[in-house]
Amino acid sequence: MKTLDLSTLQSAVSGTAAAFRARTRLQPAGGEGDKAFPPSYAGAVYATEKRRVTITDSDGKTSWQTIPCVLMDSVQSQANRLEEALQLAIDAGRFEDCPIPLIEVDFSGLELLDEIGRITSLQAPHRAADAILRDSLLDGTPFRKSDIGKKLD
Repeated sequence: MKTLDLSTLQSAVSGTAAAFRARTRLQPAGGEGDKAFPPSYAGAVYATEKRRVTITDSDGKTSWQTIPCVLMDSVQSQANRLEEALQLAIDAGRFEDCPIPLIEVDFSGLELLDEIGRITSLQAPHRAADAILRDSLLDGTPFRKSDIGKKLD
């Protein structure tokens, strides 16, 4: 297996790579054998799924078995962390040479909403198509009736 280093990343992004896959055996922060604490959801329930794993018996015979697993992380959780990191990088000015499309609503100066300030599509991506834009104005025009709003619709 090839090591994922800077030169491999640079080569990939200048070519056709669309994704990286890494398989890593993880240990709890407290060390091997310590408890792991998966996130819980509404009603203190763990997110679970069934996985098919390869089982090799003592004779070397291989078979598949479906086993229940508790998810330690989710695609949604990873996306939230990536969106937050991207927002921090944008706020730090790290994308000035490579602008990223971003929807931004600024509540500054509005009574009762001033402390909210600015919200972007990275901070509330699931809200970009509902009330935040529905009730916003772009140059005095309701956002959904503006040229950009019509294109989004």
